Amino acid sequence: MSTDDADTAFATTEIHRPDDVADFTPLTSLAQKRSEAGLRLLNNALPDDFPHQVERGTAGDALTHLALGEAIRRIISNERCSTIRDALLLGATWDQVAAALDTTLDTVTDELRAWAEAQRTLFRNLLATNPDNRIGLDDAA
Repeated sequence: MSTDDADTAFATTEIHRPDDVADFTPLTSLAQKRSEAGLRLLNNALPDDFPHQVERGTAGDALTHLALGEAIRRIISNERCSTIRDALLLGATWDQVAAALDTTLDTVTDELRAWAEAQRTLFRNLLATNPDNRIGLDDAA
């Protein structure tokens, strides 16, 4: 499927649950579709005699807005610790990372430690079935 076909398919897909979003859909596409649904919902606050034609929101728009918000939150949450790791590997200090997340150093270190342990477990479990596994973190990483 070409990028244009995928974009058209996403634009016409009804999203009412976060799992309705196809894997690897760009965040920009999710945010755009959420914004469009949100604008229609905002139009509901306009008076019935509003002088310009506007598209009003529906229950489907509200569900889309909620589901896409949750899908975006999940994607960002899933990327958080790998981005923390990237920042540290690229020279950021722990204090800078904590400031970027508006949290404490202890919270960042605890979060990264838990994520790294889960990634190491994932690596070991997959390595047991596939000696060429490159998913997760090995002991050195």
